[in-house]
Amino acid sequence: MRLKFSNRLKKNIIKLIQCLLVLIISIEILNYGILRRILFAKYDVKKYENSQKDNKNKNKNKVMILVHGVYRNHDDLKKIGELYIREGYEVISIQYPSTIDNIEEISRKYIEPVIKSIPKDKEKYFITHSMGTLVIREFLIKNKIENLKNVIFISPPTHGTDLADSFLAQAIKYGLGKAFFELSMKENSFANTLAAPNYKCKVFMGNKSNNYFYSMIIKGQDDGMVPVATAKIENCEYELINGDTHKSILVDKGVIYKTKEFIDKTKDWKYWHSNKKYDILIYTKKALCSFQD
Repeated sequence: MRLKFSNRLKKNIIKLIQCLLVLIISIEILNYGILRRILFAKYDVKKYENSQKDNKNKNKNKVMILVHGVYRNHDDLKKIGELYIREGYEVISIQYPSTIDNIEEISRKYIEPVIKSIPKDKEKYFITHSMGTLVIREFLIKNKIENLKNVIFISPPTHGTDLADSFLAQAIKYGLGKAFFELSMKENSFANTLAAPNYKCKVFMGNKSNNYFYSMIIKGQDDGMVPVATAKIENCEYELINGDTHKSILVDKGVIYKTKEFIDKTKDWKYWHSNKKYDILIYTKKALCSFQD
């Protein structure tokens, strides 16, 4: 028995097949070169000298190192860097390509040479974002750093993100590069096998998404890229920032102020270690720093 199709149905089937072919070809084009070139950022290091040249600059011996997230560049942490330049720090921003190497290779190739070139007597501070938090955690596990002070992790994919395990990501795997898939939520993923920090650190995490599509993929509350519930890092303080997304948290003046507040409290504020998994801070006096537009 032969099935009979109307001309209209035949045309619709042909259109559907054509659309599928276009979709498949588009994915392949993205997968093999174009997407990788779009997401590529060349290796670059920017150094900013202390803005306070007089001997009264109490921060002249301090270096702030900024490390961005996956597929990003210097601009992401620019606002944060500007505060520390005004405060008299030497600021170093490291831009690295994230579509070629895995996280261990990024750490070894692009982070290690810069940090090891800094004089040992200088106090070293880190502010990192997104995948950059894993890059620096990997670096600090493998390298003993003289005068390491505070490390700040913003929007960290501590236990990965569902986006790395999604069907869409797998479809364009080559274009996204190796490092992105180390953010898998799987138990044996790179993100889930990093050792806990043994230095002073704090996590800032937003809880608002501006990407409805990504939020459909990510389980539970998220910031548009990372699940909120799995962002905490063992041995680090943690602060949830209401109303900030994965990117808006980087230009939130309140958060920028809080990063310096955390750094400045080392001598002036007391710590109390509870029996819980995460540090709890008891404020003993007001912060002595200020933030200006």
